[in-house]
Amino acid sequence: RGYAPPAFARFALELARELLILADGPVLVMLPGMSAGGVARQILNEEEGWSDAERDHIQISSLSLLGAPSESSTLPAAIIFAGLAPASSADDSSVQQVRQWLQLAIGVRR
Repeated sequence: RGYAPPAFARFALELARELLILADGPVLVMLPGMSAGGVARQILNEEEGWSDAERDHIQISSLSLLGAPSESSTLPAAIIFAGLAPASSADDSSVQQVRQWLQLAIGVRR
């Protein structure tokens, strides 16, 4: 792991906060793992300075927890993929899952 989960989580949340200004709906933040996700939830839920609307519209998860979208998945207004681990091949499951989320975002269903 080449990052500090608290600093990385805060960075991703600040990006999500900015996207809420432009987005008409929830912003999904996909973090690289459980530790960054847990820290992000703690920051969002426990620190002052986050409005109820921000708390309600920022969704935090990871590819390992959420996986690829299903055919019936509802697309959030914006998705942030933060800190993907380097993949050894284009067939890596994380690469395939990100590709499926991006295809859903642009309206391509397979």
